[in-house]
Amino acid sequence: MKGKNALKILILLGILSIIPLSAIFNPYKNDDPLEYYLPRLLIAQFSKKSAYFGSYGHGDYPKQTENNSQIFWFVQITDTHLGEGSYIDPPNFLARSYFFFEEFFKELKYITPEFIVNTGDLVNGLPSIPFYQDFRQWELYKQMVDKWDMNESYYYDLIGNHDIYGDPTFSSYKTYSIQGQSHGKTQFTWIVNRTYGNYRFIALNSGDEGYIWPGSTYGDLNKSELNWFEQKLGQTQNSNLTFVFSHHPFYDVGDNHATSGKSFIDLVNEYNVTAHLYGHKHRGEKYTYNDTLYLCTDSLGKSFPGKYRIIAIDNDGVSVSSKTLGDWPAVMITSPLDESLTTRTYDLNQSTVPIRALIFNKSTIGSVEYQIYNLTWTYSWDLMRIALADYLAEFQIPNIKWENIFPNYMIDWKSNWTPMYQNSSIPYVWNGTLNTTNIANGYYYIRVRVDGDVEDSIKVHIGNNIKPKIVNGRIPHINLIQNGIPEKIDLTKYEYDKTDNNTQLKWSIKGVFHSCFKIFLEKTDELFIIPIEGASGLSILELTLYNSKGESESQNIFVWVAPVTTTEEIYTGLWLVTITIFTVTVISIYFRLKWLSKTKKEQILEGRNFIMTLIFKFPFQRIRLEKRK
Repeated sequence: MKGKNALKILILLGILSIIPLSAIFNPYKNDDPLEYYLPRLLIAQFSKKSAYFGSYGHGDYPKQTENNSQIFWFVQITDTHLGEGSYIDPPNFLARSYFFFEEFFKELKYITPEFIVNTGDLVNGLPSIPFYQDFRQWELYKQMVDKWDMNESYYYDLIGNHDIYGDPTFSSYKTYSIQGQSHGKTQFTWIVNRTYGNYRFIALNSGDEGYIWPGSTYGDLNKSELNWFEQKLGQTQNSNLTFVFSHHPFYDVGDNHATSGKSFIDLVNEYNVTAHLYGHKHRGEKYTYNDTLYLCTDSLGKSFPGKYRIIAIDNDGVSVSSKTLGDWPAVMITSPLDESLTTRTYDLNQSTVPIRALIFNKSTIGSVEYQIYNLTWTYSWDLMRIALADYLAEFQIPNIKWENIFPNYMIDWKSNWTPMYQNSSIPYVWNGTLNTTNIANGYYYIRVRVDGDVEDSIKVHIGNNIKPKIVNGRIPHINLIQNGIPEKIDLTKYEYDKTDNNTQLKWSIKGVFHSCFKIFLEKTDELFIIPIEGASGLSILELTLYNSKGESESQNIFVWVAPVTTTEEIYTGLWLVTITIFTVTVISIYFRLKWLSKTKKEQILEGRNFIMTLIFKFPFQRIRLEKRK
């Protein structure tokens, strides 16, 4: 039996060594978030849910200001999964979800948020496959929130799919959750009023009517829930900002429409929602569409260690920070706004720019400083060398000058730190001032460090920037199979301009068009690539986004058409993999036996010599060779 299993593994490895993996898996593709996780050959077996992103809704942008008192913050946790693994799996699984929940409440006294939002999967459900609710988990959840004095005006807990398995009436949620006990509803709103404005928050029930697993895994906002959502959005005209919360992502809330005929995305666009925060994915993700920020927060109960998110509102500008349990200090720059986070930002076109940061720590803070720098290096190796130089600079070794090993990195990366001072009225806020008079226009990075350690950095633009932006990460590289189906990319998801809407923005294509595919633009923003039968190859295309003023931004993508694998190639690959595995195994056994024949002292000395050679000998050999040249 073992021999047959080994043979199956070898055959599988042989097939994988021949079939171009880039033609099956497409890690760059994000037209549909589902395609991050599933092989492209399997996608066709699932019905996709497409979201229509309507015309751009440009709202009022936050203003650059020195006012450091118009700031507050709140915390989002999600997917606590309390009780996961209890009663069946080893008890450490229960201890982990319980421990992380407990540790989160302990950390609150150092952050003091305005309120807390828990976006669902409060409990896990009857393990290990959660078909039904387990009242013991719900009782444990209630004991926890009561122990830490959570109440309905401070702690807002939403429904997740794990909270409704086998419970179509949501009775467990209404009996044990803070909000369910308070008003017996699964959707609700609240407002934060300040002298400088009011801020509205809307919680939705994206659960799918309590079917047993796995039916309720997917999200669903039904017609009545969307009608309620539209009604509440209609009350936000006088709100400074509007935040929406749900357990499921915006691309997993079903295909239903309100009575008005509008979908969830239509309503978000029409009412200019500031941000939609959700969970369910157990990992962080970010999108920006039509000026709305979509954020998924890492799981508190499923991530290891647990995580949560701090969201700050500073003069109507939004900043976020992902916080890991036990990791201190927590630092987030709130002014200026991060260009890489949101499109609701501003250019630094004044001579004096206020720098503000929120800093939370368990111990007394000694010093806070900021630095601005222009990071022009684009290759990952450069970034690795910068990080290594930053680390090695802490060690002083005689006759070793790190700047000789890492030229041009040490000075720019380590100098020009400017002190910041603590706000007397809000001690969590630290302030600084940046003079941009002698700084050339362009993109820069600002980073803040606490007691000498860098904790946060943001991207900003100095001077007026009228160029359009390619947003939401890279336009995906295109991987096709020879004689395969055509590929389509909706470029509207990647285009943005502060003044033009998507009907005014245009795309163009340049590059070497290989004979293995045809390519064309439809409606100026839908890219079609059609593979040609019998041809394969690689091409590089330049996609350029233009606005009505003629300004542009470009990005290169690869188009790879992979050849179809024949049976002979599969057998050849199988033999190559078999021979390679056998050779590596024999060599490994030989060196292992040779290593075991040495004394422990010889093993330590040999290992130490190898490490020293790796760290010191190779770099110095490179320096000597460069000097000889």
